[in-house]
Amino acid sequence: MGNLLALLLFLFTSSSLFAFEGVEFRLRPHQIPKDYGPRDVQAEIEFGRNLGGIILKRHSLYPDRELQKYVNLVGNGVAELMGRPELQYHFGVIDTELVNAYATPGGYVFVSFGALKLMENEAQLVGVIAHEIAHIDLRHEVKKLKIRALEDSYSTEISAIFGSTSATKRVLFEQMTGKAMKILFEEGRSKEMEVEADLQGIRTMMELGYDWKSYIDYLEKLDHLMGDASAEISKTHPTSHERIAAIEKLVADQKFVSKPGKKNQKRFEAYVRL
Repeated sequence: MGNLLALLLFLFTSSSLFAFEGVEFRLRPHQIPKDYGPRDVQAEIEFGRNLGGIILKRHSLYPDRELQKYVNLVGNGVAELMGRPELQYHFGVIDTELVNAYATPGGYVFVSFGALKLMENEAQLVGVIAHEIAHIDLRHEVKKLKIRALEDSYSTEISAIFGSTSATKRVLFEQMTGKAMKILFEEGRSKEMEVEADLQGIRTMMELGYDWKSYIDYLEKLDHLMGDASAEISKTHPTSHERIAAIEKLVADQKFVSKPGKKNQKRFEAYVRL
């Protein structure tokens, strides 16, 4: 318990550890202009919660309570800095060897145990979580699926769908859910979305004082695995070398100057018992 409290203290104070020159930090979530209202947010949360339930039917939570607490604490520390204030974020480790992480609308993030096994330290975990939170913050699926609290041809009010006896509404919900699951497990997001999430995640890692190069190392390991036809890794992301090139360009363009970042390898290994 003491280690978890120390982690919490570090996450909420470490953003002062880094000094930057020539950097324009990203806007905080509450500073970003919104084109949606409270009812849209509720629709997003309800859709994401149900989508998360479907994911957990496919892959159950990994049976390690301390590991789940650790990942939730790390995740909520990251969300405190970069998350949208109107959302409550939830994190879970799912029991699959498939190497991937998933974010659903409304604040639900799942990291596979296979992905944790590929990681070497806490900085890499923070990078992956920040990347997934960025997808939620940027409302990638919400925009693509047109999830809004409206009564139009497709974007019907989500809250009216759940529990409804209307066959039409049930079919509509199944269609939207099917499209979302296809994005997460088959098609993947666009390269532009993935790169955008990477860049948001890297900035957050720097602000929290983590070693952002560890995330590059993780992407390189992913790239190596993706070249192995027998590897249990999701093919739903663009090639890692494209993502790495975009991150390195950001660092060069913004002229980031920073102190060495934290990796917290020992703490990570204490909870991720392989």
